[in-house]
Amino acid sequence: MTEEKSYRLICELKYKSKILSIPLKHYNITYMIVNKSHIRIQGIKQEIKVNGLDSLNTSLEPASAVSIKDNSNYYVNITAYKNKEKETLPLEEQKMISFDLGIKNQLTCSNGLIINYNIPKSKKEKRMQRQLSRKVKGSNNYYKQNKRLNIEQNKTVNRRQDTINKIVHYLSSNFDIVITQEDHISAWLRLWGRRIESTGIGE
Repeated sequence: MTEEKSYRLICELKYKSKILSIPLKHYNITYMIVNKSHIRIQGIKQEIKVNGLDSLNTSLEPASAVSIKDNSNYYVNITAYKNKEKETLPLEEQKMISFDLGIKNQLTCSNGLIINYNIPKSKKEKRMQRQLSRKVKGSNNYYKQNKRLNIEQNKTVNRRQDTINKIVHYLSSNFDIVITQEDHISAWLRLWGRRIESTGIGE
């Protein structure tokens, strides 16, 4: 009597037309910070000039990084760790705030503050999406239009992210404890897709 075994493919490799990111997992091996303006990446002989390295002060410990191509620009996202030394106040002396996420009002805080923000797609972005839909997929004109569309989409994403960063900075700078409930944003997307997308409330 023979035993039959069935095997299931866990992860199937899929074809990718282009690679937009390269992980640099080990500091001082796969990449190295030479000075405040240059880094060295394994396999590349020439040092690469990078802006923004001066923000990594001596108290930060670099870890992994990712090299990213975003349209015609290249970025290196570096993960760095810092020993956070902060005196913990007694619970009754800590400033506390809670907030609720919503569709009409994006953030309703317990101190009475209501934060509304909505950054929809621009008219130019919508027009470029319609133009892309009329292109033959896989053609040179399709890739050129898609690249122009990505640049415009990044502008909208950056405006949303900037707004979210300012809200997070306000909460983390003025309060010691921030409380919120766990909302199912994925279910909201099925009901109010465009309104959720224009606020980036899942962030």
